[in-house]
Amino acid sequence: MGVPCSAGATCGYSAIESGIRCTCDPSGHYFCDPWSGGGAPPSSACDMETACNEGGGGAGNGGPCSRSNGWCTRSCTCAGCELECTDNPPASEEPQGVLCNLDYCSSDFGTYGRCEIKDGTCDYMVDCLDAQKITGTCPDSN
Repeated sequence: MGVPCSAGATCGYSAIESGIRCTCDPSGHYFCDPWSGGGAPPSSACDMETACNEGGGGAGNGGPCSRSNGWCTRSCTCAGCELECTDNPPASEEPQGVLCNLDYCSSDFGTYGRCEIKDGTCDYMVDCLDAQKITGTCPDSN
């Protein structure tokens, strides 16, 4: 959330029934949304569905909600969502993220999951299930 990215970039990580999906927002920073399903606890997503309380995930009693990465803020009601971005950096928030390498597989969250990133020439996935393998490459990273 808030990490710089290039236009069209995506990333995410997942466990058995929950995770995070991120896309590059117009300000050039990742905007991430949690998701959950099945027996997982509700996520704190803010989208039209949660604002209408149809999915119940995180909006509690429904109604308007907002989510920010420090650069852009998405505000949602049952009628739709709007994204407003600013050129001003966040006051003191550090970007938050997960390192997507084989160490992810030994974390509590990643044991049965995966992480992936598609950003410029970087396009790879770490799959923790079964063989714990990396697919693709990321020549821009160290």
